[in-house]
Amino acid sequence: MNISNTNNNKNLTSNSLGFYLYELLGVDYSGIYITSIELRGIAEKLGLDIKLTDNHKMFGEILTLTQKEGRTAETLGLIKELVNSRISIYKELAERFGGAADRIEEWQIKAARASRKIDNAIKEVKNESVS
Repeated sequence: MNISNTNNNKNLTSNSLGFYLYELLGVDYSGIYITSIELRGIAEKLGLDIKLTDNHKMFGEILTLTQKEGRTAETLGLIKELVNSRISIYKELAERFGGAADRIEEWQIKAARASRKIDNAIKEVKNESVS
């Protein structure tokens, strides 16, 4: 399966970026939950003024606005920073609380996969080859 979850290798940015990233940000898939406050913080870093609302709507608005401005890679970079911060937290939790390591390991695996997919999305947005 390619990065955009389509069978015809259509470009992520023109066809399925929103769907792909909604899937990526789903807790069951990525092992993380991004709050509306965190999304608002990302919007502020990007110089966007968006309302606090449903996470998917907020994220869609951020993507739409930054895509129009050619700043999708920057947006993805900020999302990746957030994912990587969770990976660091999970690592610390696993080290401090060995009894919870099995459950935390699942979150770490999912978050690492999400981080890799974001890397691929950034490459695709920049029209680089995806590994």
